[in-house]
Amino acid sequence: MGIAVLLAAACDPGHWRPMDREAFVQEALVRHSDDASDDAMEQYIVVVPCYNEEKRLQPDAFIHALSICPNLQWLFVNDGSTDDTLRVLQTMRNGHEQRVHIHDLEQNRGKGEAVRRGLLESIRLGADVTGYFDADLATPISEILRLIELTATRSEKVILGSRVFLLGHHVKRSRWRYLLGRAFATASASLLKMNVHDTQCGAKIIVNFDKLGSCLERPFQSRWLFDVELISRLIRIGDLKMSDFYEEPLLEWTDVAGSKLEVGFLGLALWEFCKIIITQKRQPARNAAEDSSDLPRGKPEASAPDNK
Repeated sequence: MGIAVLLAAACDPGHWRPMDREAFVQEALVRHSDDASDDAMEQYIVVVPCYNEEKRLQPDAFIHALSICPNLQWLFVNDGSTDDTLRVLQTMRNGHEQRVHIHDLEQNRGKGEAVRRGLLESIRLGADVTGYFDADLATPISEILRLIELTATRSEKVILGSRVFLLGHHVKRSRWRYLLGRAFATASASLLKMNVHDTQCGAKIIVNFDKLGSCLERPFQSRWLFDVELISRLIRIGDLKMSDFYEEPLLEWTDVAGSKLEVGFLGLALWEFCKIIITQKRQPARNAAEDSSDLPRGKPEASAPDNK
């Protein structure tokens, strides 16, 4: 029985009861422990961008997931944090050096660049399945594992988490963030020419394929709307089709206190969205032969040591 079935049972509305996020993760994942070896051939390396997350990181939840899913690895990207985030990550890594990786950026480059660097590093480390989600666990770890499991049961290469208000689901978003998200989702769907509901959800899983490295060659134009750019590149440069994308409603998602998204984000996002449109018009899809030969492409023959 796969992770998806077990987690669906754990989240059945008829059996739901209030519990904190970590307890929910533990209850759902322990039920999968007997089946973990079934997926041992696939290596899952999930990127977690971190900027000043010292007080919001939950090391026990991340480490517990490793004990349940033996083919899971975390790749934390410290994006020039000015607090003790790096120290917390290093402490978490102690005793788990082969499965907890830290990619340290000395200067803050923004979430988009942190994710891009992390995805490239995950390819270098030999990920069969990669992806990213937020360090604050707004998307619970159980949901990330459920999205990963979908790659084994579906043919699509990209699984997008979607924050949809549905009966029996536990999605908690502030009203203004929801309205802002719908506005950008509508604009993004028009730009991408695809019927996508939620481009900005911070939970995305990608099956490694030969052109993924090429899609990540250049830094994103946007620090905050990079998700739209990534999807666009996967189509234009990665040659993916609409049928290669699948959007899955999350069973649980919660706005976490301390989010760095502020009201001033609106003006910045509008400007960045305009830059994405201009860039897309100026840079048509390229043939893979035009890409640099030293880019990571697919799974390397052997894993190299991770960065500090």
